Amino acid sequence: MPTPSEETSAPLLSARCAVCHGTDGWGVVTPDAARLAGQKALYLEQVLRDYRTGTRKHPVMQEQAAALSDQDISELAAYYASRNGLFVK
Repeated sequence: MPTPSEETSAPLLSARCAVCHGTDGWGVVTPDAARLAGQKALYLEQVLRDYRTGTRKHPVMQEQAAALSDQDISELAAYYASRNGLFVK
């Protein structure tokens, strides 16, 4: 899995994520879409795998995750984990 410092550009699949989660996973476009930026990569990987297997339920996410390979999931998780998340001023 690439480390956040090795990640320089968004995986191609992130454009599909941006529809609901916003560019770079920062902006929440819909009320039930989580902010992805800055989340831990292992957490994001687990959540995507849970959606893919149906362990975690959400009709849109289950459909999106069903099309992802393990490599896709690792790349997306590393990308969003490397984005700036919430911060305190």
